[in-house]
Amino acid sequence: MGTWNDLLTEGLSRETFRDAVINLVTQVQFDWILAVPLENGLRPVGMVFADPRFGGNGIEPHVEWFPWATPRNKLECSIQFLKQIGKDVKIVLYIREEDDKFWHRVWQYKVLKKACKIQDCYGSGEHAVMYYTSGPF
Repeated sequence: MGTWNDLLTEGLSRETFRDAVINLVTQVQFDWILAVPLENGLRPVGMVFADPRFGGNGIEPHVEWFPWATPRNKLECSIQFLKQIGKDVKIVLYIREEDDKFWHRVWQYKVLKKACKIQDCYGSGEHAVMYYTSGPF
């Protein structure tokens, strides 16, 4: 949703980027790096940030994909994140209609349940679809 776009702009020096990421990570309780395997290690393709919700039993994550993340990277990392983290905590997603095609694809892998459509979810006339993991709740 672009929450951190003004902090993580293109062309940052290594030090400025590092400081901006440290600033972001300290603003939330949970953070994860999404990575894909390479022949000689892992390549980060995104960062996930979340704060506890639902009395500490769940999260509403936000992901920032790096520019080189491919559609396949996004799909595979989303599925793995939901499988792994969803074991320990309920994950709830409010997906804008324009992004629902991707999340419907993730849903087809049975890592999410579809709850409902929410009218005017963001107070700007936009509708959203709510998805969630089974997780402990």
